[in-house]
Amino acid sequence: MAGKSTDRPALMLVTDRLRAGEALLSIVEVAVDAGVDVVQIREKDLLHADLLALAHRIVSIVDGRASVVVNSDVDVALNLNIGLHLPEAAPMLSDWLAERLNPNALVGRSIHSPRAAFENCVHYLLFGHAFTTSSKLGQRPRGLDTLTTIAGSNTIPVWASGGITADNAASVIEAGASGIAVVGAILDAPDARTATRTLRSEIDRAARLPPADARTKK
Repeated sequence: MAGKSTDRPALMLVTDRLRAGEALLSIVEVAVDAGVDVVQIREKDLLHADLLALAHRIVSIVDGRASVVVNSDVDVALNLNIGLHLPEAAPMLSDWLAERLNPNALVGRSIHSPRAAFENCVHYLLFGHAFTTSSKLGQRPRGLDTLTTIAGSNTIPVWASGGITADNAASVIEAGASGIAVVGAILDAPDARTATRTLRSEIDRAARLPPADARTKK
């Protein structure tokens, strides 16, 4: 499963239907075809019934070719047998709830500091925001040094989000991330397929680089 034990860095697409408009579902389909491993359904303004309906359509489109996680809504995750992504400030899952989730689905939690707590069932931690991003206007990015610290202090894979593009994706992997999550880098692209392939190529290339100390000796 993507994100659980893989040599390839994870590539997550985070949805934003207000940003993508009617093209969202077609973008999801193209992006999964082109190399997205995980789709996070993040539509916090939707009522539960509407979120469930959208999630059902996305799960049908993905059709097992990638993992799907829903942000925050445990009931949607349980109903559709998909994964769950939790914000850092969300309450910890009870053991009872964790045991009800699909054991083959991803569980992740956002993380912003090395001291953040998370459940034993978590498969990945999502660090952000790495760079300046339009979704966090006026907020100072946490930067790659903090990412390196968090990735180095956790055995669970740490992915990064926030302002990541094809131009800086490799630096995120080199800083210690095991994957990246993007919104605009794919949703805003004139060609979602090309954008996804470029991101995929950049993070895969970075993962194959020798250690930083070996590069400096050349």
